[in-house]
Amino acid sequence: MSAGFIDHIVKSVRFSDLPTFVLLVVLFQMWYRTNKSPSNLPPGPIKMPVLGHLPFLGSQPHKRLVQWKSKYGPIMQVWFGSYRAVVIQDVDLIRKSLNLKTFSGRPDLNFLLARSNGKQSAGLVVADGWHWLEQRRFSIRYLRDNGFGTNKMETFSQLEADKLLLRLKDTNQKPTQVLNMFNIAVVNPLWTIMFSEPLDQNDIEAKEASHRMNRYS
Repeated sequence: MSAGFIDHIVKSVRFSDLPTFVLLVVLFQMWYRTNKSPSNLPPGPIKMPVLGHLPFLGSQPHKRLVQWKSKYGPIMQVWFGSYRAVVIQDVDLIRKSLNLKTFSGRPDLNFLLARSNGKQSAGLVVADGWHWLEQRRFSIRYLRDNGFGTNKMETFSQLEADKLLLRLKDTNQKPTQVLNMFNIAVVNPLWTIMFSEPLDQNDIEAKEASHRMNRYS
């Protein structure tokens, strides 16, 4: 864009239109910076400042992503608000990616940072980097030493399956709400290995924890 062309635009703008012109320039700069990405990232649709691609995903985002796949390929970048994500829509690529250590990291999401007072996310599920590797090694070693992945685990699972069948028989073939019936039965084999005793299906705290998991999952 030549200096003469810019000078012509400036002269053609009336003084009363100057605030509008400045606003348009600012909006253009915001749009340009928002959609400018490093060259090593995959392509993706044009996004809006702050909102990203959320306004374009609609009520069925999975279908919109499939539509974008035909234009941008099986690997694209999508912004969920202010969070950038790389979306992979190919079975073979997903399998290869999940076997790479590069994809074992966790994003620095605000609600995770708030949980750990703004520091590195803690816990086995949300930890990242060397911290996650150390916790994973320790957890797997401890679980294996106490029966995880052995016949002991199979025995605990069979006992929970038998208990679950008895509870279902007690319903006398009447309509029954099973939303929270399976949660404790699924957790109990691992719980028994970790704490040496199973959870009671009628335990109030266990039921409340099960309800919370269903509500937030």
